[in-house]
Amino acid sequence: MGEPDKEIELLPEGTKATAFFLTRGDSVLLGLKKRGIFKDKLLGPGGKLREGESSGDCVKREAEEEIGVKLKNMRKVGSINFFYIEDEKSTSQQVDFYLVDDWEGKPQETEEIKPVWYKRDEIPVDQMPGQNKLFIQQILKGQFVSGNLVLDKDMNLVSNQLVFQPPNEQGA
Repeated sequence: MGEPDKEIELLPEGTKATAFFLTRGDSVLLGLKKRGIFKDKLLGPGGKLREGESSGDCVKREAEEEIGVKLKNMRKVGSINFFYIEDEKSTSQQVDFYLVDDWEGKPQETEEIKPVWYKRDEIPVDQMPGQNKLFIQQILKGQFVSGNLVLDKDMNLVSNQLVFQPPNEQGA
């Protein structure tokens, strides 16, 4: 007969996080990370959800904490699962992405991030985490991106399983 069923080792439930991009005309605000895993890299400001916090509430809180603005109008444009190695263990993070075209306040530098404006067609993708170049332009065009990205221990891309949907055609 066959062997007894073996338990399948699953990744522990990962963290959930958000990232957002302020947009004004043909410009977009990126943040230069000043600490953490992506120190000295450009990316959308954001952070991890707190217990009991929704993705929308998290992105509003992070906007105030990281760059000192209060979001007024935001639209979710993506949700990507990142699978990677941290402290020699497999882990994951689901990141929800938002475009923001209306806010109160002027973006300010904090201990976490330095906000920098770029023209949408002049974003220095070579200064972003490598995997971001796979989806940044589509997100900025309002396409909804979803799927999985698998990274190795050095945060290099191993597998790309992203799906893009035109604006206003994504699921609820």
